[in-house]
Amino acid sequence: MPILVSKVKVHLKSQILSSDLATPKGSELVEGFSYDSRATARGELFFCLSGARTKGVHFIHLVYLKGVRSFVVSSKEQFFFKRILRGKKVNLFVVKDVARAYGLMAKNHLKSFRGTKIAITGSVGKTSLKEILAQALATSYSVYKSQGNFNNHLGVPYSVFKIKRNHDFYVFELGMNHKNEIRYLSEIISPEVTIITSIHSAHIGNFANLQEIALAKSEIFSAQKVPGLVFLPMAINEKQVIVKQIPSGVQLILLKEDDVVVHHEVTAPFKLNYSFYDKISQVSRKEMGVSLYGENYSFALKVAEHFKVDREKALKQMKFDAVQHHRLKIVHDNPLVIDDTYNANFHTVSEALKKLIELKKHYLLNVVLGDILELGSKAKSIYASLAHKINGFLARDIALGRVNFFLLGTKDHLMKIIFDRLKTKRKKYFRGQPPLTSELCQRVEKNSFYYFKASRGVALNQSVEELVRFLKRQN
Repeated sequence: MPILVSKVKVHLKSQILSSDLATPKGSELVEGFSYDSRATARGELFFCLSGARTKGVHFIHLVYLKGVRSFVVSSKEQFFFKRILRGKKVNLFVVKDVARAYGLMAKNHLKSFRGTKIAITGSVGKTSLKEILAQALATSYSVYKSQGNFNNHLGVPYSVFKIKRNHDFYVFELGMNHKNEIRYLSEIISPEVTIITSIHSAHIGNFANLQEIALAKSEIFSAQKVPGLVFLPMAINEKQVIVKQIPSGVQLILLKEDDVVVHHEVTAPFKLNYSFYDKISQVSRKEMGVSLYGENYSFALKVAEHFKVDREKALKQMKFDAVQHHRLKIVHDNPLVIDDTYNANFHTVSEALKKLIELKKHYLLNVVLGDILELGSKAKSIYASLAHKINGFLARDIALGRVNFFLLGTKDHLMKIIFDRLKTKRKKYFRGQPPLTSELCQRVEKNSFYYFKASRGVALNQSVEELVRFLKRQN
């Protein structure tokens, strides 16, 4: 949606230190918003963001050649900017903080669209719930959903700027590593509807306990419109802490987690399906692939029903087939290789292994684990607890030699805690990916199942990709 340059000045008023417009009344139109020089198009407003590796101001000449004539720059870099584009007629906005100006612009951009804004946060399941909720609502309404897992201080505004027309619903996910991050994102969206999926130990290294995580997630209510709606799982951790943060005039709806049951099965050699059965509508469906998100099907259906969506119709449309790369993605058939290296925490690792154990009667199970990051001082106890969990629900398979463990440690060697506690001899510990990948390729077994899981920062997906390339060369 094009906007006058003069209107940009109004929207960014609280951030602007000075401005210099090429046209006397700012009558020129801005056709869009960007901070990535590679994707910037003619007529857009370019935000000169500075990151750890690059500075947007270093690309101003490039985007100028692309047809950009409007720029947002920090006060520290305005003189460099003016030196590069000396004598050029451009619209220049000098601001206190370019990233904050980007968010402020997104906030005002979103205000121009009618419809209900839904914001989702939580330790686990944000992206999957966003995807299947959008599918359910789309059976009866026009729906916009944020792209991928664009859920941080740049990703949320980026998703907002992709909105080009009015919709009935806008579904966003909000992520965080530290307190006050959700608060900032909520202020951009100003949601009528908020959902917290779960409270677990993700990013626990940045917090003292689960209560602090719950308080940080509850920041989603800070800009919630009243009257509004809050949806929470009935059994969410720290529920009372969250409920106390809900603003007066906002309705709380508690959701059951077990209305939809998900079951995995092998219907043919190396063809993995999941079926889900809805207890309420008594509808069942079967899909190719893997799904560990039965509770999110339940949540999505309940939320959609609240907005008068037909439950059975929605259930027939909902499908979670690896929303993101590296999320429960089947990347090879025989042996079966599942890439779940998008991210990891104590809850997701233990739940994934517990649920995927359904496949043990069909395959030799090979578990490839990398480190769980951002655990801080609690890392050792969490690793020890995870080892205890694995020993518990895989005890029979470990005893029968039906499971192998390949553990990848970082420089802290915390994964060695799990290695030392696993009650099996069928385990190996690696200090780097090259020896891990080499070992996996050397001892590939047919009729086996490889499950890869780690925090994204470990980049365990590299081993997945190398293994798959090796397997394809063998075929």
